[in-house]
Amino acid sequence: NNDYGLFGKTDGAILKNIRLLSGVIEGDNRIGGIVGNANNSYLLNCTNKASVVGKNSNVGGIAGLITGASNLDACYNYGLIQGGGYVGGLLGCVENGKVTVKNSLAYCAITRGSNVGGLVGNVDCEFLMEGCIFNGRLPSGAYAFVSSMTQGKIEDCLSVENTGVSINAGATSYFNNCKYFKAGNEYSVGNDFSNWVDYN
Repeated sequence: NNDYGLFGKTDGAILKNIRLLSGVIEGDNRIGGIVGNANNSYLLNCTNKASVVGKNSNVGGIAGLITGASNLDACYNYGLIQGGGYVGGLLGCVENGKVTVKNSLAYCAITRGSNVGGLVGNVDCEFLMEGCIFNGRLPSGAYAFVSSMTQGKIEDCLSVENTGVSINAGATSYFNNCKYFKAGNEYSVGNDFSNWVDYN
């Protein structure tokens, strides 16, 4: 029950102009609306509206796990997400590669999971995310953008969530020109780590 999605596992694939309009994608690990496990893959203009349910780890609205030299551009998730660990509105986990995510949107509710990020659950590789938006609902203890990072850069991104989220106070990665809203209040996140505080 691993590597589930509209496509279970891809390597060197181009997924373009795909629309998944309804249904439920359900499994254990590496579960995504469009693809469960993507390596060296390019996703362009893909939309998921199905619910994505993962019992364990790496669960995302677009992809559960993404690795290698992979890119996500102009992709949109509107589906409900439930997961175990490393859960994100777009991607569950990013690792072992060089990954770029641009101009994408998660307009959804994530109702269950640990290590939850509005956009990405976990990042553990060279990573760039630009011009992405989360707008929806997150569980208690979730993070506005990414739950955990070891490297990378997040630029010009926005997170809108009304029940209470935080920014990773101890993150070693870079935020630049990002904003998030919590309980109607606006917070800016730059690359001055001394100002990265937990507002919960």
